[in-house]
Formats: sequence, C-alpha cells, structure tokens
Amino acid sequence: MEFVGSAPDPVTSPFAVVEGRPMYRLRRYFPEHPAAGPAALLVPPLMMTAEVFDLDTEAGAVALLHRAGIDPWVIDFGSPATEENGWERTLDDHVLAVAAAVDTMRDHIGGDAVHLVGYCQGGMFGYLAAAHRRGEGIASMVGIGSMVDWTAAGLPFGPRVANFLAETVREGSNITDSILKTWWDLVDPVNAVRNRAHTLRHRSAPRPSPADERRRRFMAGEGRIGYPGPAASDLLRQFAIGNRLHSGGFVVGDRVHSMGELTCPILGIVGSKDQLAPAASVRGIRRAARSAPVYEVGVDAGHYKMVAGGVAVRTTWPAIAGWLHWHGGDGPRPEQIVDMPEATPRPPRPQSRAQRALFAPPRPARPGKLQPGSRISPGLAWSARTSSRDCLLYAGRMRTEAAVNARIDAVVRTLIAVGVEPADQVGVVMGMRPGALIATAALSRLGAVAVLLPADEHLAAAVAATGIGTILVSPADIDRVGEPDHRLLVLGEDGMRGSRKALADRATDLDAIDLRTVRLPDWYTPNPGTADDLAFLAVHVATPAPTIERITNRQWALSAYGVVPAIGIDYRDTLYCAGALSDPQVFAAAGAALVSGARIALARSATPRQIENETRRYGASIIARTGNPAVRQ
Repeated sequence: MEFVGSAPDPVTSPFAVVEGRPMYRLRRYFPEHPAAGPAALLVPPLMMTAEVFDLDTEAGAVALLHRAGIDPWVIDFGSPATEENGWERTLDDHVLAVAAAVDTMRDHIGGDAVHLVGYCQGGMFGYLAAAHRRGEGIASMVGIGSMVDWTAAGLPFGPRVANFLAETVREGSNITDSILKTWWDLVDPVNAVRNRAHTLRHRSAPRPSPADERRRRFMAGEGRIGYPGPAASDLLRQFAIGNRLHSGGFVVGDRVHSMGELTCPILGIVGSKDQLAPAASVRGIRRAARSAPVYEVGVDAGHYKMVAGGVAVRTTWPAIAGWLHWHGGDGPRPEQIVDMPEATPRPPRPQSRAQRALFAPPRPARPGKLQPGSRISPGLAWSARTSSRDCLLYAGRMRTEAAVNARIDAVVRTLIAVGVEPADQVGVVMGMRPGALIATAALSRLGAVAVLLPADEHLAAAVAATGIGTILVSPADIDRVGEPDHRLLVLGEDGMRGSRKALADRATDLDAIDLRTVRLPDWYTPNPGTADDLAFLAVHVATPAPTIERITNRQWALSAYGVVPAIGIDYRDTLYCAGALSDPQVFAAAGAALVSGARIALARSATPRQIENETRRYGASIIARTGNPAVRQ
C-alpha cells in the first residue's frame, strides 16, 4: 500500500558533472563557490539514488558539508534500469569506478589526497577502492553503517540459501526497485509500519515542508533503484558467503586484496538502532584493518536516519565534517570521535534440527562405491568446476574456475602436439606454482600419469628411480633438472607470474605451440580414467633408497573426499598450500579443496614472512604445510 501526496518539484543543491562515463557521473557540488577545505567523495549504496546525499538544500549532506568548509563530490552510478548495460554491472565495476573517480578529483583539486565517505555498501566500495589503490591518494575513510564482518550481522539465511541466491541472480535475474522496497520493509518491519501510520495520521494536517515531503517520498520508494544481478551475486559470494571483506581474500578484477593493507585513518559511524548493519558488523573493520587507526562515532538512529533527518543533521554530518578537518590538519579531534572498541559478537541463538540442516554448508557428494569401470579422476573433478567463481590464487592474482579449465584444455592440446598419449608417465617438476596443478590436471584429462617429483636436491635420485623419459618443468625450475637423457617440456604460468626465463635448446616450449594448428586425434576422450587406473606416481626420497608409490584414481578420490570432513573444508574456505604438490599432505589437502569447491591459494615461497603476509591477503582459513596435515586457522 502506497500513500502518494502532492509535492513540489524537488530542488537540489547546485552541482556540475565533472566527468561522465558509461559507469558513473562524477558530481562536484557548489562548483561556482567551492569550499577551501578538504575534498570528500560521497559514495551511495547500489539500492539508492545519489540524491540520498542531497534531499534538502538546507539540511542535506552536501549542503551541511559545504557550509562546514568541505568540498563535497558525489559519484552517481545511475539506475541499472536506465543505464546502458546497467543490469550487467558487477561489484568490480562499482569499486573500480570509485577508484577512478579519486584520480579525477585529484586532477581537479591539485593532486591532494581525498577523503572517501560511503554510506552502507558505498562504504564497502570505499574500503575496497582504497585497498585496490594501495591507499594512494586516500587521506581517510568514513563508513556510515557499512558492514565489514557479515557473520556478526546474523544473516536470516545460511550458506545454502545464499549460494542458491547467488547462482540465481547471476543467471540474469534483475532485482527491481519494487523487490528491494519489499525486502527493505521486511528487514525493518517496525519502521515500515511506523512510517505508514505517520502518513495516515498526518493526512489532514497542514501541508508538510518540501524538505520533509521529499524525504518521505524518497523513503517511500522514489529513492529505490534496482540492483544488477551480477553485482548482487558478487555481494553474496564475497561478502555473505566468504566474509572476505573481514577475513581477507576479496577479489577486484583479478587482484586479491585484504583490508589489512589499509593504513589510512578510518571512521565508522555506528547506529545504535541499526537493524541492517548491527554495531558488531560495522566494528569488524577494526580487526580487518589491523594496520590502520580506527575510530567511531555512535549515532542514536537507524540505518537510514543516520544520513538523512534530524539525527543526521545534529550528529552524523557535523562529526564527519570535524573528522575531515582534523585529518586535513585544520582543527582538533572532535569530542564525539572515540577509538573503536573490539566488536562484541552476538551469542549464537539456539537452533532446531531443521534450522541446523538449513544453515549448515553443503558437503560434496561422495562418489559412493566405486566399481573398477567407474569414471573418476582429478581431471574429471576439475571439469565439474566451470563457473565464474574464484578458484586459484597466486602472486596476488586470481583465476576463475572457467579460466583454469580453459588453461587445462589448452595444455592438453600442447601435450598431444608433442606426442604424449594415454598411460604415458610424465614427470612434473614445478614446486609451488599454479603450473603444477594445471599440469597434473591436464595429464589426468588426457589419461596420462603424472609422476610427482620433488623440486629440490633429491630430484636427480627421484628421476633415476622412476626411469621416466619425459619431464614437464616450469621455466624457474629448469636448471634443477641438470642434463638428463630425456625430453624436457617447459610450461609457463600463462601471465600469472613475471617474465619467463630463456629456454635451452634441449627443451620444448609448450606455450610456443600454436593451438590453432593442433587437431585432436580420434582416440582422444577427455577424462578417460577409471577408478582402478593409475593416476599418479609419488616418489619418496626420505628413505635410504627412493621408493615409488602408485596412486590410483580410486585412492585419490577416497583421500580427497575423506579429508573434506576431517578439516571441515567447504566452498567458503580458502586453502593455502605452503608446500609443493609432491608432498603427500599438501597433495591430499589440494584434492579436498578441489572436490569441495574451496579456493586454492599457492605460496610464492615457504619463508615465514611470506606465508604470514599471504595468508592474511588471501583470507586463508586452512593451511597445508610440507610434512604436516592441513589445519584450520
């Protein structure tokens, strides 16, 4: 039920569109009389128009900030219903738009650092944009009701429902403004009923002021805009399911970020009556941004009234103006700004058996009783992961499941081109690199056998013990092989690492093969391996004489599926491998991550400092080290 009153045409504060791109328009308010103080970029959430900061020429956010000596700018993403390709926008598009707008602002104000002020999701975009820029050009951050720790928010659905919704909206479902309005009312039903009752009581009252009427109409639905399906899917996957803004490992483009990289001062605006972003979820930024000074301002209001209304006029915007002046070197620290305390998690609520089943993460279906002819192999398991989800992390970069599978198929073609056939045994010397996973998966998909060789001083003995005639090696490990009497195949990292090393004349560069010239033979069947077929050979050199362990596809599957419940890994996790695939413990953990849908992160080196930095950046929840079983952080 909607009550629509008559209201004059809205009047906004004067602004100029400084930059217009397909993704956004950058507004500078009061361009004829810009304030001499700090410049602030205000970032709205996706479900509201940019006018949330300009509902009143007297008491709107931009007007208040301008009178306080702040130079306010607003990024306007527009409505996906009216913008070109608006329904196809992702979360990355909005974060990168904020990062680009910072450069534009700095060009206009003389290169000074700018302050990011985001409301709700706008604050999350600001956090991510600052991390993506490594803090360059960012003077400070302000998040108004911006959730960081999503587990502390007490979501009304579990990972099963969130995963289902993420897949549904990714497939082109548009979340329209009417859907969002209904959802908003369900999130805060008491306030929704109160607003309707207020409207009914005042129908016969004198006509409200234009500002009050505009605020009422804005919250009644005029300020709601649709939400692109891909962006909503990213939000669910990375925020709600993975909680990566808090734990680390958030991906923007193909780069992996952690809030721990932020060093600029951060202010969180915490609403005591905020039902959408509870205090504990907003205060999660303190633990996430452990290298930055973090403060807060408490506001006695709900989620919306923190930015518009009497409380915002009296508390929120004066506090933010004081914060900006303080960090602009003009003025003391305002009294209401205090050090942010540690978040106090809410105690878990008792759940029924049905609720526990609904909220529990899904486990991968076990293969059941495997017959000798059952088709199962690592290559087949990789074939099941073909979505746009994050999959492989290395050197601060990310590959999706689809990209990894495409790379595996490309390597299969190059192996066929150089004469590798099913049942052939091929050594793999790649240490801790994506190429090791790609190579073993490609050999499995071809039906060949990967011989896992250690990339250390025991390599020569291991090669001699196996008697293999072909070795697949990375450019960085080619010198370890020495001068053997067998063929060397060199496989690079396909752009995931820096420049490649010059290859010797004795090696065949697989990446130099033109895939367009490779015709798949008639005998090729992807993933032909059955349960009793040989999948890997593992060489153990710790004993006085090297021993060779034969691993069938059945043994690999039982190991992978058996480790899943042992370490509690599922698709929300990130497994960090701080050891080579030739190590049995790392090998078993990687198999568990593959079948459970978890992300796999590979260490660039095994030094303690590198491991510590990367586990934080990737948000690793489980670590697999050489010689030790995988353990949860």
